[in-house]
Amino acid sequence: MNYNPTYDIITIGGGVRDYLAITSEDQIIPDTREPTKKLLAFEFGAKIVISELASCLGGGACNVAVGTSRLGLRVAALANLSADDDGQWAAKILKKEKVETSLLSFDKLLPIGFSFVIIDKAKGDHTLFSYRGANDNLKIKLPAKIGAHWLYLASLSGKNWPKQLLQVTQICQAQKIKLAFNPGALQIEAGLAKLKNILKLTQVLLVNKSEATKLVQSKTPRISKRENLSVKDLLRTLYSFGPKIVVITEGKAGAQAYDGKRVLSSPARVNIKVVDTTGAGDAFSSGFLTSLIFQKLLPRALENGIKNGESVITKIGAQAGLLYKKDLFNV
Repeated sequence: MNYNPTYDIITIGGGVRDYLAITSEDQIIPDTREPTKKLLAFEFGAKIVISELASCLGGGACNVAVGTSRLGLRVAALANLSADDDGQWAAKILKKEKVETSLLSFDKLLPIGFSFVIIDKAKGDHTLFSYRGANDNLKIKLPAKIGAHWLYLASLSGKNWPKQLLQVTQICQAQKIKLAFNPGALQIEAGLAKLKNILKLTQVLLVNKSEATKLVQSKTPRISKRENLSVKDLLRTLYSFGPKIVVITEGKAGAQAYDGKRVLSSPARVNIKVVDTTGAGDAFSSGFLTSLIFQKLLPRALENGIKNGESVITKIGAQAGLLYKKDLFNV
């Protein structure tokens, strides 16, 4: 009998309500404590004018669920939303985007996760204030005979996230499901020692350069004084911990990937009008994974990931600019 999974991919992680505020009254200044960082500043005590305000669905699991669904995959999302109107609002959006919602849970104690995003009007760069809310109570439960080719694991929050990593590991091993892993802030800060088991069975690891640097430095503290590790070194080091493919995104510089044989790179276009960078990483993940599943070509996957990310940053919010199957695959 041929195995015909119900889903191409199940996304696991966050679901939040994003409020996005665009302003031109902010200033970007150097951080004198850490030269590699910058700070967002406003006049103390002032009333800051917001030129545009928007609200939309966000969160890693929801963004990638919508992104991969638009590109033609059969998708289910596993996230913990609130049991109130906000949770129903989020579920309704997912259903409209043809994402299966039967794996969602609705928390009766905590509100939906919330993000307040400040967007620099001139450059489109964003700074995000995050309240995890119901995401902290996520329970990773899948039916024993769930059919899926892939799991996509996004950022996890709450005190139980190490247990959740173990649960995902066990599910993938027991059911021979491929894993794409995009670790969140808690996972990155915990370092490679806490991630070594899940990385050994990860098919695709997706991180940005800053995240990759922190992970490598967590394993090798002696290199922490080096301000700039090359992306090629980062790719090879992370690959040595088990992922079959490592992908590092660099914003305007594009993205690079390593599969153990070759380092591939794909540049970003320089003439993009950036409106809002929120969700660019999730959009890249959606385009990259869908292309890898459909076409099985790493160079094409990199190109399509970047195209999807470039489309998202031309609109406000993490999902408005996500491309459809016809946009990437000409069908």
